[in-house]
Amino acid sequence: MKPTYVVATLPGEDTPEFLLLMPFTPANKDNLIGMMLAPVIAIWAGRGIEIEIQAGWGEILTAGFLVGIGTRYAGGCTSGHGVCGISRGSVRSVAATLTFMAAGFATVFVKLHLVAA
Repeated sequence: MKPTYVVATLPGEDTPEFLLLMPFTPANKDNLIGMMLAPVIAIWAGRGIEIEIQAGWGEILTAGFLVGIGTRYAGGCTSGHGVCGISRGSVRSVAATLTFMAAGFATVFVKLHLVAA
């Protein structure tokens, strides 16, 4: 598929922005098949990964809600700003990514060094 170029005003924004819309359509879908089969093969081989989440449903739902608020407030997700925004030279994306990183570093520092375990 060919990319589509659009100038549009996004919901919640005042000014129009240039957007490049590129649908993700893997040609032969090998990567998708690999991602789906890898865990199955690992389990068959007796090397499955056991995931243990040390949070309750309330914490998980609260975290998801806060991520949604942050995504809306920042005008995009961390990956969108960090990968796409910075690569196209968006000052807003650089500022957002630096903010995400600083908040992450501060959270880990507080959790590991200031909060009694």
